[in-house]
Amino acid sequence: MVEVIPGIQTNSFEDTQEKLDILSKFAKLVHIDVCDGRFVPNLTIGAAEILKLKTNLDYNLHLMIKLDGEQIFQYGRTRAKALIFYPKTSPDPESTISQIRRSGKKVGIALDPADSVEALKEYLAQADLALILAVLSGFAGQQFQAGVLPKISQIKEINPKLVVGVDGGIKVGTASLAAVSGADFVVANTAIWEARTPEVGFWALKKDVIKS
Repeated sequence: MVEVIPGIQTNSFEDTQEKLDILSKFAKLVHIDVCDGRFVPNLTIGAAEILKLKTNLDYNLHLMIKLDGEQIFQYGRTRAKALIFYPKTSPDPESTISQIRRSGKKVGIALDPADSVEALKEYLAQADLALILAVLSGFAGQQFQAGVLPKISQIKEINPKLVVGVDGGIKVGTASLAAVSGADFVVANTAIWEARTPEVGFWALKKDVIKS
């Protein structure tokens, strides 16, 4: 079954904690965006704040940041299940993958809409999950780019064991499109937080992927 993962993107520790508390009532896994204001223009909470979060929920970290070894060490200290990064943000993607492994986390590879699967296949072959962006990295609420969906099957040809998800522009209608195209999970932000209640938004997306 296709998993619906609520996303959080905020520059406020208090807002992040409040959203985690809300999601704990119905979600099992959360996707937290980390933006540094360099790789993408906006800025969110970072490792220091994430380390202070109090939650029993599992979460993945989507690192939209310029990477170095120290940053991976800091995010590796969090309770994240997976660290998802863009190889183009690292001076040495192979080393970054090794560092993530040593921290005990799963390795995630993120692809912007313009990123080629072929160009990243050596890293995808080593990863645990792939995150296909259907919007430009950094901002919630953008238009869904259906043209990225063929990447799902392309990635699974490279690594059939890879868990592949779609992030960006996910709502009722696009969630089912991703599911039909073979996605294992979808990440939703705006469709959750701008629904009548976050739980209503979550279950509407669950229904959408189930019917597909």
